[in-house]
Amino acid sequence: MTQPLSKKIRTKALSVLDERVLRVMPGTLPRRARMAVLRSLGATIAPTAYLGTGTRVVGPEGLTVKDGVVVARDCTLDARGKLTLEDHALIGFETVILTRTHVSSETGKPIQQQGMYDAPVTIGARTWVGTRAVFVPGASTGEDAIVASMACVTRDVEPKVIVGGVPARVIQERAAGA
Repeated sequence: MTQPLSKKIRTKALSVLDERVLRVMPGTLPRRARMAVLRSLGATIAPTAYLGTGTRVVGPEGLTVKDGVVVARDCTLDARGKLTLEDHALIGFETVILTRTHVSSETGKPIQQQGMYDAPVTIGARTWVGTRAVFVPGASTGEDAIVASMACVTRDVEPKVIVGGVPARVIQERAAGA
């Protein structure tokens, strides 16, 4: 189904406004304007959520940000394959969460000619993702997990564990109530 030309122009204009202006402007007013623009582009963002300055949103129509979520500055949120940040998740500086990447199954054929695939990512409630962590498509976390700084999450993380490393692996379990 093709969008009418006026809707395509509006969507492109709002995307450029978000990417080139509002994303990089500090302050409350630009942040509020940015949330309104992202919502008009299809994102679902709770009023109590916070996206830090410089955070890039790719595919806002696939983004769901729930109550009390904080995303620090300069993150990349790729929501083309559906990205959900559950209640009170905390995402550290410069984290990259991908939901789309290249297919790479055929040898002898350039990667860029093999197409793309999507896989949803969910960051569980009350999960803390440290600075510069990376998530590949399809790698989600359970609730109350901690992902160490600079970890590369390549598969699902169970609830209530601490993971770190490349690729991320369980370092320890979190104690109840701790």
